[in-house]
Amino acid sequence: MQRIIIAMAAIVAGTLTTAVCVAQLPVTSFETEAGMELFSPGGVTFERVQQHASDGEWAVRVLFPGSEQDTWPGFSFRPQVDLDKYQALAFDTYNPADEPVRLSWRLDLADGESEFGGTSIAPGASTTELWIAGLGEVERIYLYDRMPREDHEIFFDNFRWTTIENRFEPLIYVDPAEPPAPTDQEQQQGFILFGVPLTDVVFANRVPRAEERIGSVDLFATPGEFEAATLSLHALDDLEDVQVRFDGIPASGEVLPIRTLDKRVTYNADRYIADMPVLAERVESVDVLAGTSKRFVIEMAIDENAAAGTHEGTVTISADGRDPVTIPLRLRVLPYVLAEPNDMFWGEYYKGPQFATTPEGRLAEMRSDLEDQRAHGMTSVGLTFGLPAEAISWREDGSVDIALDGTQYAAFMDMYVELGFPMPVILLSDSGQAAASRAGDFAFESEEWAEAYTTFWRTMQAEHQERGWPEVIVQPVDEPGWQTVVHQQRNVRLLKLLKQIPAMRTEQDGPGDEYFHEVAGPWADVWNYNGGVAEPEVVDQAQAAGHIVTVYNCDVESYRPEVDRYVTGWYQLAADISGAYNWAYVSYNGSPYDDNDHPTGTWMHVYPAIDGEAGGPSTGWIAAREGIDDYRYVHTLLTAIERAEQAGGEAAEVAREARAELDAIIASIDYTPRVRNMARWTESGQMADGTRTIGGTLKLPNGWRHADYAANRWLVAQQTLRVLEALGEIEAQ
Repeated sequence: MQRIIIAMAAIVAGTLTTAVCVAQLPVTSFETEAGMELFSPGGVTFERVQQHASDGEWAVRVLFPGSEQDTWPGFSFRPQVDLDKYQALAFDTYNPADEPVRLSWRLDLADGESEFGGTSIAPGASTTELWIAGLGEVERIYLYDRMPREDHEIFFDNFRWTTIENRFEPLIYVDPAEPPAPTDQEQQQGFILFGVPLTDVVFANRVPRAEERIGSVDLFATPGEFEAATLSLHALDDLEDVQVRFDGIPASGEVLPIRTLDKRVTYNADRYIADMPVLAERVESVDVLAGTSKRFVIEMAIDENAAAGTHEGTVTISADGRDPVTIPLRLRVLPYVLAEPNDMFWGEYYKGPQFATTPEGRLAEMRSDLEDQRAHGMTSVGLTFGLPAEAISWREDGSVDIALDGTQYAAFMDMYVELGFPMPVILLSDSGQAAASRAGDFAFESEEWAEAYTTFWRTMQAEHQERGWPEVIVQPVDEPGWQTVVHQQRNVRLLKLLKQIPAMRTEQDGPGDEYFHEVAGPWADVWNYNGGVAEPEVVDQAQAAGHIVTVYNCDVESYRPEVDRYVTGWYQLAADISGAYNWAYVSYNGSPYDDNDHPTGTWMHVYPAIDGEAGGPSTGWIAAREGIDDYRYVHTLLTAIERAEQAGGEAAEVAREARAELDAIIASIDYTPRVRNMARWTESGQMADGTRTIGGTLKLPNGWRHADYAANRWLVAQQTLRVLEALGEIEAQ
């Protein structure tokens, strides 16, 4: 869903135009028989031929045989080179078919772990790069086809190790404006304080505008709410050990300086944004050079019993060798608590604990991850792991034993219930397929395989009910619309089998194409659209037919805070849909702090504290929570309106006015179904040397300014106060 690609870059021959510096070490082009000896075929025909050679006169033809049973035919290769010197194994392919074919791989590492990946081999000639940077010692590479049903062939040639320098092209942020002349006080303190909305960005070379100066931090929230405020400083002198603290209000929290990292425009793009402000880093202090700007996010958890009213506190900015600067912090606590809807799917795709090395450590890491997701408003999880194979055993009578106790899966489900996630889990790891394959030597299309598959899921369903675990909505095949016909057919068969089980619900994801709507759609309860939903009339028809409509992966790179806030909040209201997912809570290739050491970049929503790094949330992760709270503010208003309408009289009249105000806010959104890749920099250009530039702000074309998100939340809060007062549930404010 998520395109879990461990190491891949497929380049159609002749289409890579970016200037790169390439150093290569040949492995073989099969010009002699000796080249064949480097590879070990497994279940394939591996033949040296004089067809479709890309380097010299010879290539190798690999025939992958189809089978009704689940097989993984392929060939393996053992690296015989110092992998510290090279980033990737590259090879040329030729697909003689008229349709793309899949090629998968498994990288067996010296520590006993394996990494998996894959790509689609287009018709004709192409080059694939299988990147190994950052994986450690690779002992074996296995190239294979995953469960082919029909015979197909691919020609391979020119295997070589490669390292690529200067592959990725930077986009440089420029701000031609001059900062305002500092006041005497600003000159003395060494910086100008300024503020921009949470959804905006502050690069190091972004200068404050005169109207952005601030002398206080003002915000409002409800008891128990998590809320973020921001402030930025523009250094007039070199400042060391800059710290920002807050106190004096009924809230706990932390202040996180925003760190810049190079971020790929999209995870597989050849361009990156240099020094993009993206990481709210958990460090106590930072140095800020003269003439540069640094932003801070004040993360607050409002006390659950905080008294209504305005609380006066302070924000203190200090730096070595200078007197601290203190400004007012005003928090208005509203006299009501936000209500959580019982029908919204908000979730991160979650791979489980990735850093702890002991069973106890893994459980602690998973608990911390889930606590953080729940605190950020998540109501569901897109779970990417299932049961281990050893937990499943079959009896002679065709029933199945599932040893759940002690598994990571069981620990996850227990924590999920304990932490109060209210919605079902979307399960991306369909353990039923592996279980059915272990039941006997059955072909996938056989009735025996189908019976084993449904038996497993009936048994799992009963276990969940008995243990008080959440409902699991099963996704059989990930993004089938972007896979082969075989994968698409498999997906439909599995969806149909699952729907034979009473109360079992299913999910499909991918592009909103004909396959999604007409072929797989009738058998999927949840329609999860990639990057944006279908047109309103299609969404309405789907919901009328009983389907749940959600969206996913609108900002997998997690550097677009407006996109994340909009998608989880006001977009849900404008599109009238039921949730959003994003890949991923923690997922990366190479280093999570280096987007340019792997062809697919990173998908980081929370940066880990590893290798001496402090870690912290991305700006997108913080903004996603704010969007969920936007929705909860509206939901709280709507539930109050419904009570007022039932009460009648003056309360009903106030409710009518409040509903009209809310409808006007939603109508002010310039709604389009598509979201991903719609945000644009308001300024762009080019330097004299040809380097591309960006400027201004990163903005969705939804008709709103960055400031409108907070302003419209306040309008909703005001209407909620009016309705609650009319109902007599709170005193007049």
